[in-house]
Amino acid sequence: MHDIAFAQYYSLKKADPAKYAEKRVLALTARKLVRLVNYLLRTNRLYEPKEVIRQKA
Repeated sequence: MHDIAFAQYYSLKKADPAKYAEKRVLALTARKLVRLVNYLLRTNRLYEPKEVIRQKA
């Protein structure tokens, strides 16, 4: 929701016609996040997003 890469991925997958689309898109986005965290831990790097969506207060 706050990271532009994940927000775009979520929107792209949500647009796909599928049964149980909401649950499917959440599972796919979570899987993407887990793969990212796994990579960051294996390579001992910090996550540096290209752009972050800022919420208006």
